[in-house]
Amino acid sequence: MLDNYEYNDENIRSLVDSHYQNYINLFFNCINYYNKMEIYRKRFPDVDGYEKSYFHLITKEYKPSDCDCMSPFVICNHPFSYNPLIDEKTPRELCPIRITATDCLPNYFNRDLKIWTKILSKQGLKKRILCFDDKNDYMIILEERKNGDIYFVTGYPIEYSSRKKRLMKEYENFKKENRTQIKTESIPR
Repeated sequence: MLDNYEYNDENIRSLVDSHYQNYINLFFNCINYYNKMEIYRKRFPDVDGYEKSYFHLITKEYKPSDCDCMSPFVICNHPFSYNPLIDEKTPRELCPIRITATDCLPNYFNRDLKIWTKILSKQGLKKRILCFDDKNDYMIILEERKNGDIYFVTGYPIEYSSRKKRLMKEYENFKKENRTQIKTESIPR
């Protein structure tokens, strides 16, 4: 594995390809559940032969200024010439940190996760389900639709200790207010 500072136009595509297997292991090889309800994923549209949900995991919002994904003090080599979501309505750019962070995806929902819900009122009262793996510093976001279906939205690494502390505090506050048991699991297909 290369150091995160060594990714460039020549090797970023192979990194995207090699980590797609982690996404496959999470969603194709297992049926995932949240409180005994199956977790679905958006399969379409395809982006270069991959599900767009995978690209949402490995990209971040495009900022035309210097990138800060690897360190607030080091300018990384973004954007890459291979960047299929850069022309979207909300442009996104590839991020090596997010790509390599997908190593924690296999068996994700069988871990001891910190799980809580949050209502996003400015987005039309969407109910988001936050699944935080505090040992690997990775967050997966699910959404409960009005019809009760649960969908995978995105996932990303938690890069800063201050963000992790805020998340843990949010989780603890949720636990105090809600005594219900929330559980996820993965079962091989």
